[in-house]
Amino acid sequence: SNAKDVLKNVPGVEFQGSARRNGQVPVIRGFDADSILILFDGTRQNFQSAHDGQFFIDPDLLKSVEVVRSPSSSLYGSGGLGGVISFNTVDAADL
Repeated sequence: SNAKDVLKNVPGVEFQGSARRNGQVPVIRGFDADSILILFDGTRQNFQSAHDGQFFIDPDLLKSVEVVRSPSSSLYGSGGLGGVISFNTVDAADL
């Protein structure tokens, strides 16, 4: 029902908070949201607004999720010291 459920079996990845709008905060191996690069279909998500969450996604619209932890995350560019979470959404052909 939320991103926390989608990634609950990935080692070293957890979400703090709840499924509420402002509660989905990813943590990879101790690095919080400021050190994690989040991508939707290859586009960086840099939304930050006070206590609002960093991203909003309906898991039913996800095709795949890729998690890259620590050093290999440099392949995606700067800002991913702790890692990268890349969400790929479904397209019209999938529906």
